[in-house]
Amino acid sequence: MDLGSLDGIYKKLGPIAEITVVKIAVHVIKGLLYLADHKILHRDIKPSNILVNSAGQVKITDFGVSKQVLDTVARTFTGTQGYLAPERITSGDVYTVTSDIWALGLTLIEIATAKHVYPNMTLFEMMTFVAESEPPSLPKDRGFSALFEDFISKCVIKDHLLRLGPEELLQHQYCLDVIVSGIDLLDWVKTIPSSEE
Repeated sequence: MDLGSLDGIYKKLGPIAEITVVKIAVHVIKGLLYLADHKILHRDIKPSNILVNSAGQVKITDFGVSKQVLDTVARTFTGTQGYLAPERITSGDVYTVTSDIWALGLTLIEIATAKHVYPNMTLFEMMTFVAESEPPSLPKDRGFSALFEDFISKCVIKDHLLRLGPEELLQHQYCLDVIVSGIDLLDWVKTIPSSEE
């Protein structure tokens, strides 16, 4: 994966264009769907754990805190605090693939804006902020499309029972449009210097 992580890419090149972000999202959602089909929860989706190569492939990496569960539910508190879904930081609630979708939503906002969604906070401050604040969203002044804003909003629904899963997200109109027009990333990856450079 010679171009490195999305984290490294946006920090080098700035915000990633909306259409490219959605193509990346489709690749990652397909990866999460594959994992869910094999009853695996990643539990640490974030820009530094999504890699890209010069062939235009996108891969999820770092399965250090992943868990295989027989009922697709986990109850342990693990992962990177800035990407934890509300149910992850509310004691007693479960973790399912939709918790990975929340982290994906934050990841997509971050790479589209080149800015982390939440400021640096202690774990307690983060727990309080995520529990009490409105779900994160794209900035209104950056010219993002209504379709993209709607797609992001479906990823970051605070109630995990209402948040869309990977199969439903792939049926979102934006994903369907991108899949029809092609999720090839070759033109984009040509603009990225190799991580060795």
